[in-house]
Amino acid sequence: MSHTPFTTLGGTLTVDFLNTFQMQQGQQVDLLETQADVVRWLDLMVASQKLAPVQKAQILTDQGFSLDQLREFRLECRRFLHLHQPFEPMVSWMAHFVDQSPLTFRFNGHKGVVAIPIKGGTAGLLSLLAYDWLKLKPVDYLNIKKCENPHCMAYFLNVSGRRKWCAMETCGNRQKSYRHYRKVRKVPSA
Repeated sequence: MSHTPFTTLGGTLTVDFLNTFQMQQGQQVDLLETQADVVRWLDLMVASQKLAPVQKAQILTDQGFSLDQLREFRLECRRFLHLHQPFEPMVSWMAHFVDQSPLTFRFNGHKGVVAIPIKGGTAGLLSLLAYDWLKLKPVDYLNIKKCENPHCMAYFLNVSGRRKWCAMETCGNRQKSYRHYRKVRKVPSA
């Protein structure tokens, strides 16, 4: 799966991280199968300006990532969202990861001040993901929604309140086409 594309549709660094677990052709696919996949995801986050190059460089100071720990973090975040857990317990849980690799702050030109984890590797990445989550306001947390396409597992930050799909170009068009087909063919809804 090393060539499977990642997405940047989530709206935040952490929500994009949650979307490294996707549904493709009816199968659940983990896009973080190797260390190289994590580095490719970091590259995309830098390219999409959700991560500064200096943050990526610090994360890569430790060569290895614990894929199990990254997956567990992703699973717990997805579980919090799926079960509509209150914001407060999530804050305590996220703070634990920042404690594991405290952050320093550095001026980074046009990007402004960026958080840099003290450690690299898994601890540094989880610290940055947790910090990104902790920057959310409770109302933003409530606006993290799952795509309404039942065959999609993506989450996104719904700032407008009207958005239904992770991307109109994919899931939105599919759902509209499906509804049109049912209407024209008079197929009963499932």
